[in-house]
Amino acid sequence: MFEEVKLTIALLGGAVCGIYDLKTSDMLDPVGYAMIALGIGLHAYESFVTGNWFVLEWCLAVTALFFLFSLCMYHRGCWGGGDGEMLVAYGALLPFGYGSPSLAFPLLLFLNVFAVGAVYSVIYSLYRICGEKKLRKKLAEEMEGFAHMFFLAAIFFALSLALLISRNIFWNLPLILALLILYKPAIAFSKFVESRVFLKRISTKFLKPGDVLGEDIATLNLSSRLVRGLSKEEVRKIRRVRKYVVVKDGVRFIPVFPLALLVSLTGFPLFNYL
Repeated sequence: MFEEVKLTIALLGGAVCGIYDLKTSDMLDPVGYAMIALGIGLHAYESFVTGNWFVLEWCLAVTALFFLFSLCMYHRGCWGGGDGEMLVAYGALLPFGYGSPSLAFPLLLFLNVFAVGAVYSVIYSLYRICGEKKLRKKLAEEMEGFAHMFFLAAIFFALSLALLISRNIFWNLPLILALLILYKPAIAFSKFVESRVFLKRISTKFLKPGDVLGEDIATLNLSSRLVRGLSKEEVRKIRRVRKYVVVKDGVRFIPVFPLALLVSLTGFPLFNYL
């Protein structure tokens, strides 16, 4: 029941929060909380009407699993709170997917979040780098030593595409080889982006609430490990003890969730043979 309603809420809510994230680097919490509440509420109503309480139980189970994973990612400093909030919202809204109900859909969505997220993160990072000439030049120097790996990976990508077009079930094998070849360049690229693109030393005069700390300030018991915005009070305290501070930006990741949902709904067989 309410499949179209739940899908519409997921796509529209994800799109609104994604656009807001791109503009402000923050999460539109009221929308995220509303998505979670509506997802659980709709499944509770469906269970009550049909007498099938497994619908609500599975919704709560997926929501809880996504919440625990998101909490772990947050405390490890890998995700911001908004990213986890959106994953939980999608788990609450679409624990069975759309169309043909499937208990495996949450796993497919979960995997696609990281698959789509990897591609999106590279594109977003390149976009940021292309805006600065010095960064473009420095990146070219950093990646020069990996030219042969890029060439070899391109061959395997082309082979994978040819097998996919011909509907060969082993199309993903050369894709996996290409990704393995790109492992070292990817690590080098991520370190370059983290140190030169997303970290910036600024005067505390320009520090504002919502900025994310890029260094630890032990005297104030502030850690850069947690990806969260500073409060007004924390900004005031930092200005008392520091003239300059390192802040960090990151990939505006929330747009990944509606994109990953669309990929999951297309039934694209990215993980069918892995």
